[in-house]
Amino acid sequence: MRRLVALALAVSCVSLWGCPGAGSGIPDNDPDGMTDNEAPDNETPSDNGNGNANANDNGSGTTLVVNLIASNTTPGLNESVALLCITTPPNADAVFSFQPAGRRLTVDAEAGVATFIISESDLGSELSFTCTASIGDNVSEPSNPVVILPTS
Repeated sequence: MRRLVALALAVSCVSLWGCPGAGSGIPDNDPDGMTDNEAPDNETPSDNGNGNANANDNGSGTTLVVNLIASNTTPGLNESVALLCITTPPNADAVFSFQPAGRRLTVDAEAGVATFIISESDLGSELSFTCTASIGDNVSEPSNPVVILPTS
């Protein structure tokens, strides 16, 4: 059930938060092997022709690429923030972790969701998060950083 919720969140991210596809460097399925939405001088090969897009492939044949999105990057005092870590393409077997660990995050590792509430001590500070996903011994590179700027 949690995986269905995570998939539903990932599919509905356009209406909730905006999907991280445009200009994010997410590999696409175009035959040119380049990432979408990037200027030609910023494109990077997705797999160098050998099927391994990242060094974290570990021979399993599954490359994990993760993206992190936040429900609100400028929350106020006592507002809740949800962080959603998604794999591209979606993978129901992934287990997620969030960095930095230990910060008042409530984490659902199977769904790829972490939440926290902005406290008074957060106001005026910059909170930065990343996430990773793993399937067995295959661990992704850290996601794009998401910066939360709590406001008063």
